Amino acid sequence: MLSRTVIAEMIYPALLLHVAVLLLGFVQFVKSWNTAAYFAWMLTILIPLYLLTFFTVLVVQGKFGDKWRALVERFCKVIPGLGPVQQHLALARLALALEALVAGGYPILRAWTIAAEASGSFSIKRTVSSWQHKLESGETPAALVQQSPEFPELFANLYATGEMSGKLDEALQKLSEIYQEEGSRALRTFAKLAPRIIYILVVIWVAYHIVRFWVEYYGGVLKEF
Repeated sequence: MLSRTVIAEMIYPALLLHVAVLLLGFVQFVKSWNTAAYFAWMLTILIPLYLLTFFTVLVVQGKFGDKWRALVERFCKVIPGLGPVQQHLALARLALALEALVAGGYPILRAWTIAAEASGSFSIKRTVSSWQHKLESGETPAALVQQSPEFPELFANLYATGEMSGKLDEALQKLSEIYQEEGSRALRTFAKLAPRIIYILVVIWVAYHIVRFWVEYYGGVLKEF
């Protein structure tokens, strides 16, 4: 539902971008009256954007393996507002999967391995995969969670409390609800801010090219005198 909200919010900026490319391409066309150059200019802008979007979707869906997904995850972390979305929703999926697996009687290491994969986060999956020897040596998942920077303090504390009290399933359910809500809130905020930022950038881009066109046009006129 939230992903649909993000897509809906991005439709207008996407349309605006296409209109801007068409208009600026027309400006280039007026300069030379070359139809081939007009379409070539537009395609040099639009095709890379289409390819980047298509490639990103494939990577996020896991079509190119963990290395590419890790790259996308790091990229998301540096985008303001998008990093928390990715982290919170990954933790929500992890807790939800882990709750079901623990309730189903899975061995704890196997449960964590499957849940980490279900989280969709490469960093969580990599961290959990490094736990095998430590868990076999007697360390508890709670201790390992508290040592891992991928897990926030709230997650680590609630998990440890659930493990110690014997109510791990309840703690995991609570964690899933908390991080699902936090992730949903962060995603709604990002869905509202991202289109506005794109809109401002497109307006600045269009304004720059319009001013540049008229400066070049009048500069050429003045040279004739």
